[in-house]
Amino acid sequence: MSTFVAMGCTVEIEGAAPHEASQIERLFHERDHRFSRFQERSELVHVNRACGEVVALTPGFAAMLQRALTAAASTSGLVDPTLGEASFSRARKRAPASAPSRPELRGREA
Repeated sequence: MSTFVAMGCTVEIEGAAPHEASQIERLFHERDHRFSRFQERSELVHVNRACGEVVALTPGFAAMLQRALTAAASTSGLVDPTLGEASFSRARKRAPASAPSRPELRGREA
């Protein structure tokens, strides 16, 4: 089993070969770095701060944005990636200091 912290969560990988677990962990960290609302240097923070100005997107960010907009259209707005600063400001105030430990998570299930 492989365990790491990403996206404010403790992630556990079971049943993967060591090289597969490394690839999964790398993917989580890459996505966390790109899409985190809590990391000042993330691409999402950079885009949100552009405030209507033209900003260049990486191909990965552009693809995920297209998926999010498609989800918004297909759910009649239930999923809405365009909330921007409203959700960003609110979430920043509630950002986790660290991921909960496994015993803390188990305690929440009870």
